[in-house]
Amino acid sequence: MTRTTRKSPRWKFLFTLILSWLMAIAPSGIAQVSGSGNLLESPTEVNTLVQQGQKLYDAGDFQPALVFWQQASSRFQQRGDRFNQAMALGNLSLTYQQLGQWPQAREAIITSLNLLGDETQDKTPEQLRLLAQVLNIQGNLYLETGEPATALDTWKKTAEIYRRIDHSEGLTQSQINQAEALQNLGLNPRACQVLLLSLGVENQDCKQNGERRLSQASLDQILHGIPAHVQSQHSLALLNLADLLRKLGQPQQAQILLEKLRAQVQYLHHPEDVAQLYLNLGNLERELQHPNQALENYDQVIQLPVSSRLKTQAKVEKLNVLIDQIESQSPQINLLRQSLRNEMYQLPVSQTSVETQIYYAQNLLKLLKRERQDSSLRLSLKAEITTLLDQVTAQTQDHH
Repeated sequence: MTRTTRKSPRWKFLFTLILSWLMAIAPSGIAQVSGSGNLLESPTEVNTLVQQGQKLYDAGDFQPALVFWQQASSRFQQRGDRFNQAMALGNLSLTYQQLGQWPQAREAIITSLNLLGDETQDKTPEQLRLLAQVLNIQGNLYLETGEPATALDTWKKTAEIYRRIDHSEGLTQSQINQAEALQNLGLNPRACQVLLLSLGVENQDCKQNGERRLSQASLDQILHGIPAHVQSQHSLALLNLADLLRKLGQPQQAQILLEKLRAQVQYLHHPEDVAQLYLNLGNLERELQHPNQALENYDQVIQLPVSSRLKTQAKVEKLNVLIDQIESQSPQINLLRQSLRNEMYQLPVSQTSVETQIYYAQNLLKLLKRERQDSSLRLSLKAEITTLLDQVTAQTQDHH
């Protein structure tokens, strides 16, 4: 029983990259946005709002973060600084997305793009970079609201912009995002090809001699290209590729990539990257029929200071393994069910949360099929499954 695992580091990259652009143009003292013609006479106060917004966002305090992004947007508007206002609105949209507040997220991103304008000919490189970043956030909105084809088209636009301004990191991220959209469209071989391209492997795919298998030459090229101190973006591409290879029936190649990353785990500075590594390792060990190793990796994710979505994913995967290993009424399963029951109803509405809830319901159904004797447990499971699926139905109807 497997499902598509959404990669949350995408959210983190969009937010911090766009913020770093603001900090680059607005250091302490007087700053000017290139091409805007508007001087910020006293940027310290508004920079504080931006920094507080990021700090709260990074801590997962999304509701309070909204206030700071709204205030920052208003201050930039008062100063006539359209580009920084667009930045603040982009981050406001992303924060709304984390909360599952999709109408507000759409309104913020549309306003941001209207401020920037969709013409690219007369923009400076800095303005084009900001436009690409805001489009990245819009692509995330499309993907999370069940429109992967539109997300793919949006991320193709960002890739074109990044090529034009020769921004290699942005181009790589756009390719990673495109691969995720392609996976959601069921185009896994094409997604694998795009991920290989993001890692510098050109004119290759995940087939060898007509079979869906990554060639040894391509694998060697990827391994050779991994830097001594792997960076966050590079690690995300490798994580996505390894997970995709696992789904394409190439667990050995996936394991080689993941073990290479595990050896450099100390260089992964973001806990989300580390958690995603252990989650992927757990899924791989589960598929290789190594339940104990899978459980160890899932426990690593649960213990890390990361977002609730990653912890919840790890708990559901752990439950999947435990159901095949121990009795239905074991304290371990009961405690895990109790924890997940509470978390399922607290997840913000999104495509990712709907997938997680359905996957959890599938695990409960598997548990129900195993339990033949305890009638009270069967009734409890049936009630929980029904309630969960009712919630999913309501969420999908209100999602757009």
